[in-house]
Amino acid sequence: MKFHVLLSVVLVALVNVTATSGQDIPPGVVNSSFSCSINEGYTMMDVVEVARAIQRGENAPNTIYFREPWVVNSAYNESYDFLVVNYYESFLEMVERSEARRRDNAPITTASARRHFLDMTDCNTGGRRIDVLRNLPGGNAYDGGTSDETLVATRLCSIKPDNDIRGVYGYMESIAQRWQDAGDNTLIQVAHTVMGSQEGVEARSGVWIRRIGANAVDLAKRLDQQNRMLVRGSEAERPMVCRDSHLWKSYVIHSTDGEDL
Repeated sequence: MKFHVLLSVVLVALVNVTATSGQDIPPGVVNSSFSCSINEGYTMMDVVEVARAIQRGENAPNTIYFREPWVVNSAYNESYDFLVVNYYESFLEMVERSEARRRDNAPITTASARRHFLDMTDCNTGGRRIDVLRNLPGGNAYDGGTSDETLVATRLCSIKPDNDIRGVYGYMESIAQRWQDAGDNTLIQVAHTVMGSQEGVEARSGVWIRRIGANAVDLAKRLDQQNRMLVRGSEAERPMVCRDSHLWKSYVIHSTDGEDL
């Protein structure tokens, strides 16, 4: 019964997402994310190493990233040590694979990497957030898929009244094009939150702007250049209002499709 209720909610969200995506912006992929803490005696690199060793089947997410906070708000740091981000092609794929994993209730062996990971961490899967993610064209992340880590800068924004995700995507596309014309290849993502609560953010108005470097050095150079140029649009033309920026170290944990996300 619990799964059928979840499926109904997801299908309603899928209809809404389809209605807002239209012909003028990509349909996007689905991100499911939740936060975890690391138990005493372990480090972030211990967790990354063990998570990468877990054997995953065909029902795993297409891509899994762990994001370690470098610069975030103090409330997050006091509660969690890293963010898990799972990529799916669609809501339907997410639900079908999640249900398939739930049915596969084979016992976890004591010596397995999965059991070790569960012993090392405490994850708040009930606080999951669902975003529809759209990449802006022309960016390069993780050195074209050859690197397994980089830096990610994020910023939470709220869509202004009488604007929508199309306007945000189009505005960020113009910003990205300016940077590319100047020789910068940082990947920019527009992640529209469609499920999960965010304090102080009206439903379906939350948008995360992510800048993902080809590597940590490239993103650091981009941030330096951005601070020197002070690039921003006028308040009148921006379709969203943005809050503080955050910085994360991102680790590729699992990937099956080879996409540079």
